[in-house]
Amino acid sequence: MSIEKAVYRVGDGKCVGKADILNWDCTREYGDLLYEPPTPVQVGQLILYAGWGQNEVARLTGVRIDEKKGSATVRRWKSESPSSSRAIPYSAWRLLLLHAGICTLS
Repeated sequence: MSIEKAVYRVGDGKCVGKADILNWDCTREYGDLLYEPPTPVQVGQLILYAGWGQNEVARLTGVRIDEKKGSATVRRWKSESPSSSRAIPYSAWRLLLLHAGICTLS
């Protein structure tokens, strides 16, 4: 049974639902010629869509968590600042997509 998620507004106010996320090139498999890595905005939108907090994302992806400050790694994945941004590894991104119900194991 599938659960429908609500549509959320982030950043520029654009509505983001499952149908929108499925249209992103970053939801394709890595070997697909049209695959593009997710932007920090897309990472943030997926996290908001799924309703996760920073610590939950860190636990799902196996990155370090400071219980008081959260995860610097997750903050970097969502940061739009070039000086503090870090690309999310494909394996972590795909894992988040799986947990959010955006894609399935093929």
